[in-house]
Amino acid sequence: MAPFYAQGDEPAGEVLQDVFDRMSPDEQAWILQVARPVPRPSFSQEEIQAAAQLFYADVLRIDEEEYGKLLASLLDPRRRECEDDEDPALPLRDIPNFVEDLPPPGPEGDLEILFSIKFYIPHYLRRATGRSVSFWRLGAGYEPFVQTFRAASRDLLRRRAGEDVPTPAMPVEKAPHVARVWLGRSGELLAARLRA
Repeated sequence: MAPFYAQGDEPAGEVLQDVFDRMSPDEQAWILQVARPVPRPSFSQEEIQAAAQLFYADVLRIDEEEYGKLLASLLDPRRRECEDDEDPALPLRDIPNFVEDLPPPGPEGDLEILFSIKFYIPHYLRRATGRSVSFWRLGAGYEPFVQTFRAASRDLLRRRAGEDVPTPAMPVEKAPHVARVWLGRSGELLAARLRA
C-alpha cells in the first residue's frame, strides 16, 4: 500500500482493488481513510508496442550520448598535452556487458530476457502512455520488449563494429520520465539481472 498521507479530502495512497474487495467492512472503512482502491492496470498491444519502441529509441539515444562524451574526452586538449608522442590505441566503442551475452532466441531465452528487463518495462509503459503503473504485473503480451531488446543489442554491436546505425526519433511521450533507468555504458545492473 502507498503512503498513509492524505492531501485534503483525497487519500494519497492506493490499494489494489482485488485486495480491498477481500477485506472486511471495518478494514475497508479504515483503508478508505488513507487509500483509494485501484484496479490492476492493463495495457493494449498498441500501448505495449509504443512503450517497447520508446525503450529501443532510448537505448540508442543514450548510447549516442555516451559515445559523444567519449569522443569529447578523447579530443580534450588537456588530454592531448599529457600524452606521449606515440599515438595511443583508441578504445573500442563501449557497450553494455549484456549485449554479447544474450540468451539464444526461443521461449526459454525470451523468457530470460523478459524477466531480466522486467524492472524497466513499467517505466517505459508510464512514459509511453502517461498512465499509472501501480500494481503492474508482467504477463502475456510483452514480447515486443524482447524483440526491441534484441534489436537494440544487435544495433549496439553494429555500432561498435563501425556501422552507421542512426538513432531513431524519440516517440512521443505522454509522461515525462523522472529518472534515467538505463545505465549507459556500464550496464551493470542489467547485466547482473541477465546472469541471475
